[in-house]
Amino acid sequence: MTGVGDRLGLRDDTVAASAESKLMHFADSLATIIDKVPEPVRNALRQEMALNTLYLWNQLYFGWMNRRADKNTQEATAWKQADKNITAWAKLDNEANALSLLFDDIASSQWSKALTSSRMDSLRKLGKESIFFARFDHFARNYTGKNREYLLANLIYKDTKDAVFTEGVDSLLSIFRSMYPQSDITPILEEAVTKNMAINSTNELDPDIRFIEPTEGQALDSIIAMFKGKPVLVDVWATWCGPCRKSFEHADIIRDFARENGIELLYISIDEGSNREKAVRKLVKSYGLKGNHLIMPPSFKEDVYNRFGSNGYIIIPAIALYGSDGTLLESRFSESEDAPALIEAISTTLKTSGK
Repeated sequence: MTGVGDRLGLRDDTVAASAESKLMHFADSLATIIDKVPEPVRNALRQEMALNTLYLWNQLYFGWMNRRADKNTQEATAWKQADKNITAWAKLDNEANALSLLFDDIASSQWSKALTSSRMDSLRKLGKESIFFARFDHFARNYTGKNREYLLANLIYKDTKDAVFTEGVDSLLSIFRSMYPQSDITPILEEAVTKNMAINSTNELDPDIRFIEPTEGQALDSIIAMFKGKPVLVDVWATWCGPCRKSFEHADIIRDFARENGIELLYISIDEGSNREKAVRKLVKSYGLKGNHLIMPPSFKEDVYNRFGSNGYIIIPAIALYGSDGTLLESRFSESEDAPALIEAISTTLKTSGK
């Protein structure tokens, strides 16, 4: 239903009542099939179908609203009413929703609808942590039972799973415990929060994790020259890059190979923004990325993007290799996301170059 294609012609429909009618008619046709299934499976299937329906509707609704500057027209009122109708029909208080992987996405969308634009602007100015805590508060106030248990637990768990490590999550775990003292999920959350607190602690980093602080006027070449006499494997990445995080799960394979072959590791984060240093250090610590780290200064951006990318554009993760004499042997290995293949490519490049 939310897959590829638009057999119902919904995405081109600009009339709220028409889009609502098409979607509800299709959902009703599915309900007649689901009604033949015995309980309790019937209820679970009905809610999965309802959440998928609401998920698709939300795409239409947000798409229409985002294209309109004036949210107070008669058309906008019609879309808002249709949204209320479909949301009520979806039964977000049904506890079978907690069984659906879509429920967190749906609940987050409903929270977005409840926020005024000024409130969202205010939260954005305060930062991601404020948005995180506001979402937790909304879920705690607007859901009950198993649904609330799932939503709150998922927020706490994913914060660590996604290597965000929001400070103060331990206070949210305390709230969760008070609401659900017998929850089977608590041990999993405790493990996640323990890791969160370790990452946010003021303890010094592993001595094998070294951050380079460029001096004013220093260039990238002078950073590379610090390791002259050894090959240098450069990993260009960012905290927001999913494939980069995925590759870090196998960082120990690359690290062992580099150590055995006298290769220096240089991780270059291209994160920008006022919070970048904190975010980078947290993620490096969480993955235990031993080696040398450079948080790209603005003055390095053009050089980094052109050297490891093309025409000012870069695809990350980008793994490059310098020879022991400082010569750039490979600006980007195509095997950047495949550790075993990458190791083979590095070995071949070093043997071929003799550097």
